[in-house]
Amino acid sequence: MAATSDGKTHFAFDHRVFSLDGSYFSLDNITGKARFHMPLGEMMAAIELTALNDEFKIDPESPDGELLQVVESSLKYVHQIRVNDAIPTEILDGSASWAVQDAHRQIASDRIDVQLMTWLDGNEEIVTDLARLGKMANNREAEAKLNKAYVDLAKRLKLGDDGREKVVASTDHLKHELAYIQALSDTFTELKGVAAKLKKAKSVLDERDIKEDIDRIEALLTPALLDVEMQFEQLEASTCEILTVIGKFDEHIGLIRQTRDDLHNRFMVWQELLDEWQDVVVDKSSDSLHRVIKKTYQFAAKHFAQAKTWASAAG
Repeated sequence: MAATSDGKTHFAFDHRVFSLDGSYFSLDNITGKARFHMPLGEMMAAIELTALNDEFKIDPESPDGELLQVVESSLKYVHQIRVNDAIPTEILDGSASWAVQDAHRQIASDRIDVQLMTWLDGNEEIVTDLARLGKMANNREAEAKLNKAYVDLAKRLKLGDDGREKVVASTDHLKHELAYIQALSDTFTELKGVAAKLKKAKSVLDERDIKEDIDRIEALLTPALLDVEMQFEQLEASTCEILTVIGKFDEHIGLIRQTRDDLHNRFMVWQELLDEWQDVVVDKSSDSLHRVIKKTYQFAAKHFAQAKTWASAAG
């Protein structure tokens, strides 16, 4: 679908205010509202989009007005938008605008292949152990069993003469979409790794104030981590029956994409801090450990105050 009524695929504005060098759109960290940042002398001024329309007499129904509405929606998927940037594909056609690794694609492919083969055997299973998954997906019998599963699934769903090809196309699409969930699962593993490092740090550090900071971080982050874990579990439960998934394909793809977009939006705020934690060694003599704990407390207090949900924090 087109993002605007005139089918624009880029943030190409007409009003001259948008041509100012260095200007950009982003979300306000406190209110979560979209703002336009523009140079004003030696400073950058920031104005909310409603006020921008009023100040520069931009009709909300005009092409520029429509595009500003797309900006607001698009900032769920990117941190910042500059004039002439491409509109995120999540807005244009529902696909993801960010990349996954080949390893994520392979795991997603193996997962569906194994699910198909175990369905054929009457004992459908989602295998999460990667070593077992690889063995099951790549044994000598896999190709023949997969082919039979495609045929049998097509018959059960009464898809007609070209039913096998329809099932193959649907499962290929499903693998593509689930690769993004696998990538997000890896990010969640990184987040849990940070939680584990914090727990270890509390046991090895002596400073009372640092230990208290860790307690506060854990109190702020634990509910959010549990909420995300539940999202992954709910998605897995909704895709655990391959016959139902293929039979109601569009509905399930929509659910996968909705979960993908929500999790990606939540994780975006974490990326800089995850990068900092990656090489941190938990040792009482580590200056970097003390520094990153302090920074994590500031981050958690800013984004995960108890009155907020993770969803609002991500916005």
